[in-house]
Amino acid sequence: MNKIITLDNGIRISFINIPNIHSVSFGCFFGAGSRFESKKNNGISHFIEHMSFKGTKKRTAFDLVCDVDKLGANMNAYTGKEVTCYYIQGLSEQSEACFEILADLVCNHTFPEDEMEKEKEVVVEEIKMCNDTPDDLCIDLAIASFWGDDPIGMTILGDEDTVRGFTRQDLIDYENQRYVASNLVISIAGNIDEGFAVDLVKKYFGDFRVGNAPSIKNNLSKVAPSVNLAIKPNEQANICLTYDGVSSKDPDENTVSILCSCFGGNMSSVLFQRLREELSLAYSVYLFPSKYRDKGTISIYIGTSPTKVKTALEEIKKIIGDYVEHGFSKEEFDRGVNQQKSAYLMGLESSLTLMRVYANYTLINNAPYDIDKELEQINKITVDDLNRVFRKFFMGLPAIGYVGTRQDFDLQEIFKGE
Repeated sequence: MNKIITLDNGIRISFINIPNIHSVSFGCFFGAGSRFESKKNNGISHFIEHMSFKGTKKRTAFDLVCDVDKLGANMNAYTGKEVTCYYIQGLSEQSEACFEILADLVCNHTFPEDEMEKEKEVVVEEIKMCNDTPDDLCIDLAIASFWGDDPIGMTILGDEDTVRGFTRQDLIDYENQRYVASNLVISIAGNIDEGFAVDLVKKYFGDFRVGNAPSIKNNLSKVAPSVNLAIKPNEQANICLTYDGVSSKDPDENTVSILCSCFGGNMSSVLFQRLREELSLAYSVYLFPSKYRDKGTISIYIGTSPTKVKTALEEIKKIIGDYVEHGFSKEEFDRGVNQQKSAYLMGLESSLTLMRVYANYTLINNAPYDIDKELEQINKITVDDLNRVFRKFFMGLPAIGYVGTRQDFDLQEIFKGE
């Protein structure tokens, strides 16, 4: 049973004991990411994540990785649009040793000036890599087109100019704003006693900086869906169609997840079967949701030959029209529900996954995560709910990201009225 314990300094502990395994996973989740940035400092959350591994008051960067390897543990981090996470997974018998390293990384990093200049070049190469990865780039272009000036449309990595302009003081100032106790969830999942786990957090995070993180600055003015193009001499054209979606708190969140399974999330889905198996228009085609604390999107990605772009988009429009008119069958719905439940439950069979799921839920909802309640909600969804949600989101115009050779037609025109 997931429990939430709040310390006097405001840190929330998300805890679950899993007695029949040999591991424990610890994660520090901050409400920090590209959504909380501005155009001037876009990419700073991600850069802080990188720089945190460059040494602490007691360990060099090499000491950190060596000490983790000595324990046979696994430590890493990631940055998203609304969350930055640092985590470690190790054997239960090494619980405190693992947690001490994680706490040292999070609490005592030093941002050495000489490492900053080197790491800027590393992150710039990461940006270049993403810009040279057509599917990633076209998704970023579609998301930017959909959100307009809202910070949620900015990339997680930032751009070369912003990254190269960061100073050590910029990192410290941003940390003092967002990396505070009230904006931190420490998630613990595995074979570890609750009292011992809470004592560890108190011992190593008891004097963590306090403060109130600024709230999200939204630009909620609705922008007209547009097309973002990156014309490149690629062998393949990469297209992302982005539609309105749901937040992670929306009552239809699970319905959208089932929709994604049915319509484009796996090999039996409508888009995969039609575009790849029947028409051979693509090798890669999929649909995915992006859910944030108060908004979200649904996106379709397809990679196809430049000569087949128009045919592929016309076929996608036709399929959407068919399902708007006729809806999903009960058989399609049941298959999607079972796929969703299986993926959901099997994904929760590791301490690392549980640690992440529970932490994200706590950070957004400030409440424990109830697996049984989630399954109960999934079981209440009907095929009528699925069809209602599909019509709600897929009858509008998509924002489009495109990477490939120039086309001689307006990509969005295809999705306009007859």
